[in-house]
Amino acid sequence: PNPFNPATTIHYSITSPMNVTVTLHDLLGREVMMLQQPELQPSGEYRIEIDGSALGSGIYLLRLATDAGIQTQKITLVK
Repeated sequence: PNPFNPATTIHYSITSPMNVTVTLHDLLGREVMMLQQPELQPSGEYRIEIDGSALGSGIYLLRLATDAGIQTQKITLVK
């Protein structure tokens, strides 16, 4: 859900095996959390738990990078 407090689950799926990296950034572009290390994943559906208890309230950028491209989504943490 968006906004979340203090944790949320991110769902994504890939249609073919590819390298996947998922990171969380602040609005200045600084990486604040590595959620998924670069790893070759088989096709399928995945989910990642985000624990925002160590982060301050605010807007963050969730970045999903694969061999096919990069997607970025704003998420809001409300404490």
